[in-house]
Formats: sequence, structure tokens, C-alpha cells
Amino acid sequence: MKNKYSFAFPSRTLQLSVLIATLFQTTNVHADSERLQELERRILELESRLLAQQQTQPPVEPTSTTQVVPAKPTPQVKVTNDGGYALFNPDNGNELRFSAMLQMDGRFFASGSSATGAALDDGFLLRRVRPTFSGKFAGVGFRIVPELSGNGTGANISLLDAFADVPVGNKGYLRVGKQKTAVSIDRLRVATALPLIERGLANELAPNRDLGVSWNSSLADGRVGLVLGLFNGAADGRDVSVRDDAGKEIQARIFAEPFKTHDSALKGLGFGVSGTYGSKKSSQGNTAVVANTLARYRTAAQEEFFAYSAGVAPTGTHSRLFPQLTYFKDNFGLVAEYGFSDQELTRNNVESSIKNTGYDLTLSWVPTGEPISFRGVDLGKGTKGTAVELAFRVSGLDIDDRAFQGGANRLADPDSAARKAFNYGLGANFHLSHNLKWSVDFNSTRFSGGASGGRDREEEQVVMTRLQLVY
Repeated sequence: MKNKYSFAFPSRTLQLSVLIATLFQTTNVHADSERLQELERRILELESRLLAQQQTQPPVEPTSTTQVVPAKPTPQVKVTNDGGYALFNPDNGNELRFSAMLQMDGRFFASGSSATGAALDDGFLLRRVRPTFSGKFAGVGFRIVPELSGNGTGANISLLDAFADVPVGNKGYLRVGKQKTAVSIDRLRVATALPLIERGLANELAPNRDLGVSWNSSLADGRVGLVLGLFNGAADGRDVSVRDDAGKEIQARIFAEPFKTHDSALKGLGFGVSGTYGSKKSSQGNTAVVANTLARYRTAAQEEFFAYSAGVAPTGTHSRLFPQLTYFKDNFGLVAEYGFSDQELTRNNVESSIKNTGYDLTLSWVPTGEPISFRGVDLGKGTKGTAVELAFRVSGLDIDDRAFQGGANRLADPDSAARKAFNYGLGANFHLSHNLKWSVDFNSTRFSGGASGGRDREEEQVVMTRLQLVY
């Protein structure tokens, strides 16, 4: 009889062998996994020890052969508020700026004549061509401005501004060199921001630029400005930088904006007074020196309507006084001043004290709504700012009657020099961008005297245009 278990044994043996092999393989896998975990643990432990050692070790000092290279300053190029460009070093505050102004004018006379009775010529001219270099080095500011237009003729190219601003603590700064005088408030307005193409008649009584030193400071949290200077002394409306004589001139100005920090209707109100006092005397009969110290007055079209006669020379004191007023509110502006110029003059050893007076009142309005200030129309940020500005001005200048008295010793000829000039002007400025402006004005100037036989010179009526490019 066959055993019923004869075929089960080999089958069970095979199954047991497979089971043992499987268990053995599983045991190896678990062993490998444990070894990998152990290795990972040791690596993490070594990394922790190395990091701890690096944190506790002192920094390595450079040896004599180690060269430490300092970081080089990185200059930055930026656009300035006046549209120019500046190269700025943020590490030391040094700055070099470059900007420029180009004004091309057209003058077209409907009527008018010169002192000799000749008709006035129409035409175009380059009124101002001024590259400007400015900046700051070691805390000292500077400005250099040549005038390349030569009064529209290409001649007499000059150095307009050349000064340094030396700070004195936090109180103010000294401006040393050739600079704009702080007498006429109309003169203090930047040429690129004038509401009308030319300045008013009262400005003719004040010096333009002079060579000297001035103290400039701001008081009462910026609400009061003070200027006090000592200069060579320039004639009315003139720009003289050389030493004309041994005399010197003191200039002073104080201007207050008491409501500048108040949010009220009076916030834009400002008022003040400026003046000069000095001595001007001709030296050694030098004709050029005499001419530099005598006034010559011009109309809005820059045509001369008054000059002293040949043989007149300054022989004493020269003083000026200019009360002035400003008011700006939103898109409306007003600037006004009254000027006195009192100078001792001599002809044929006969001395006279001549007191000439002038006034200006200028109104500005921006119908497109942009705000306006003493610095001009605010077009805001960006490159697409546009605005329309309308302006009106009335101004006058009166010559002292004593200038025409004295017969052969009189200081001015009534047949060529006008006694009075009265001007009104209307203007429109189209601000096409921050850099481009087109202006058109109409000016009418009437005279008392100034023509042959003592008659009134013909009224000067002129349409003026200007294309202005600044950057």
C-alpha cells in the first residue's frame, strides 16, 4: 500500500526553503536600511560640529601679503529739478551738474523809432545761449555760466556767472564771485520762468550782476531771507564785473513770507525791501570807466530810450531803494515793486543829485489750472506736463526833471532822451513740456520827450515771440 504522504514531503521542503530565503533577504534589507540611517546620522553630526567650530573661531587677520581692495565708489547719473543732468557720488556727496538754456526771439515792430528817428528793424535773434556748469565738491557749491549769444550779435561773449557758495555752519553761506544782485525782485526771477518775455522798467534802475561777496541766510524756519553783500558797484541795468573805480557798494535785502507755513489764503504773501549804497567816481578821465558807471535805460524790446550826455560823470554817492511784494495763490500770481535810484553826477564841474523812479506790477494766471509760484508754473512730475499761462504787466520809469535843466550843463538831451516811459504788456506762454516753451507778447511803450524839438518820441508797439529750450 502506498503511503499517502509520499508526495507531500518534497513539496513542503521546497516551500520551507523559499520561506527561509525570503526571511534571509528581508533581514538583509532591514540591515542595509539601518546602516544607511546610521550613516546619515553621523554625517549630520559631523556637519553640526564643523558649523560650531566655524562660529567659535576668530576671523583670520590679513597677513602682510594679503591686499585689501577698498570698494570703488559708484557714481550715479540723475535728472535735476531744472531738467539738466548730474553726476553724483553718494559716498562723499560730490556732484557735477550740466544744463543749458537756448532762447530764440523774434521782434516785429508796428511802430516806434530810435533816438535818431530811424525806424526799428524787425528780425530774429538769439537772446540767450547759456550752458551751465554747477555742482558741489567738499561741501562747497559752485556755478559757472558763460553767455554765448553776445546780445544777439555774436559779439561780446561774456562770463555771466562765476561764483562759489561756501557754507558757514547751519546759518547760511558766503557767495563769492560774479553773481546776480539781490536788488530788483524782477531780476531775481529766473529767465526761463518770466511771465513776459522781458522784465519791466523798474528793473532798469537796479544793477544786473556784480563782482563781490554776499552773505545769504534763511531765518525763522525759512520765512525770512537775508542777503548782505559788498560789491564793486554796477550802474543801473548794467552787468559789470571789473573794478571801475576805487568806490565800493553795499547791497542788502530782507524778504519775509510770514504765513509760509500756514494753510490759509495768506500763505503765498511775501514782502520786503532791498537797497544799495556806495560811492562811484570817475577815475583818471577813463571814458570806459565812466560809461560803466552811468545808467542807460531800455524798453521791453531792449531799445534804448534814455542815456546821459557826453561829459557826464559820477562824482559821489549812489543809493537805491526797492520795496517789493509778491502773492501767489493756486494758479494766480502777483509781483510788484517800486524802485528809487539816486546818484550824484557832474558835468562841467556842476554837480547834481538825480533821483529816478520806476514801478512794475505783473499779474499771472494759469487757466489750465496748474499751480504757479515765484519759480514759475509747476508742471508736476513726468515728461508730458503742459500748461497755458497768461500775463499782464504795467510799468513805468520817470527821469528826474533836474537831469534836463542847466542849459549847457544839463545832464541829458531832451531831444534824444525821454523824460518818462510808460509800458503795458500782454503775454501768453505755452508750456509744451518741462523743456520746451513758446511765448508771444504784445508791448506798448509811450514816451514823454525824447524826439527832436522836445517832442514825444513815437509810441513803440512790438509783437515779440520766443522759443525756449532748456534741459
